[in-house]
Amino acid sequence: MVNWRYNDGNPGYVIVYGDDDNSGGTLDNEASHSGFLDVRALVIQSNDRIVTANTAGNVFFRGDIPQDAFGQINLGKEVTRLARLSDDIVMAGCADGSLYALAADGSSILGSDAGYGTISAMGVQSDDDVIVGNKEGILRRVNVDPVTGAFTVAAYWDGFGEITDLAILPGSGPGPSLEGDLNGDGSVGSGDLDIVRANWGSTVTPGDLSMGDANGDGLVGSGDLDIVRANWGQTLPASVPEPSMTAILILAVVWIALTADSRYLR
Repeated sequence: MVNWRYNDGNPGYVIVYGDDDNSGGTLDNEASHSGFLDVRALVIQSNDRIVTANTAGNVFFRGDIPQDAFGQINLGKEVTRLARLSDDIVMAGCADGSLYALAADGSSILGSDAGYGTISAMGVQSDDDVIVGNKEGILRRVNVDPVTGAFTVAAYWDGFGEITDLAILPGSGPGPSLEGDLNGDGSVGSGDLDIVRANWGSTVTPGDLSMGDANGDGLVGSGDLDIVRANWGQTLPASVPEPSMTAILILAVVWIALTADSRYLR
């Protein structure tokens, strides 16, 4: 087992701790590397590679000790969270609500999107799904196309208070989904059509299926109707239920201000 920790100030040390036999107890200080100025986020890409980001928006892709950078991407904005989506993609979330899919070799930006609030937490659910949390208390499950880098908001939850960290329980990855199934009953039909009709022309939270936004653009209209029509009559296998908030089993560590309001004392 090897653990990394970092400090976010000058001179910006990254320290490697190890426990080779996983015996527990005090971790040995295996190595210390300086020159990582104002580190804001760090993620392990593989056994001998890490990715770091700083407050200036520089994302460094680093190889084996002494951790020389073999790639760098400058996003020009403060990066608050990094997550390893797959062997090929590293996700970067920013304080201004921008979300990026970066090539794992540091060569390019594969895709980007905006409007995610002040990103404060990210957790990887599968090779193409990342959970994004923000200080405004909103969680989104975002699907990332590994070829085009395009983002699709697949699910949305709010009301958590300030989210500071996320953990995805083992074995809680998403099951199969069905485009156009807006009411979550495992099939596409009149119930889903009724949702689109009831909210036609409305501006809604992007990706809110319960309001009819099937294509995730935040506006209920012809694009959502087309998705329902294209999948009309389709069903999910009865033995595999559609994923829900309970099945996804996201643990969100949230910050709630201490007040005298008894609503928070549960």
